Amino acid sequence: PAPVAKKKELPPITSQVASTGGPYTYQQLTCGAFQPTDVDPTKRESYLSDAEFQEVFGMDRGAFGKLAGWKRKKLKGDKKLH
Repeated sequence: PAPVAKKKELPPITSQVASTGGPYTYQQLTCGAFQPTDVDPTKRESYLSDAEFQEVFGMDRGAFGKLAGWKRKKLKGDKKLH
C-alpha cells in the first residue's frame, strides 16, 4: 500500500489573529484566546472555507445543516468549534 501523507503540523498561534471577516482556518478558530475578535463563538464553523469545512466535518454545509440540532452541537464539540 502507498504511504499515507501526513498532514503538515503548523506552529501554534501565539498572538492575536487579525479580524478580517473570514474565512478563517480551523487552527485560527480553535486557538483559544488568540481567535479573531469578529467571530461569533456560537457559529465558529460558519467562518471556515467550504473546503476546510468539508475536511473538518467530512460533509458539506448543506448536509451539516440538515442534521438534527443535537447532532450538529455534538460534532461542533468534538471538533472544538463549540
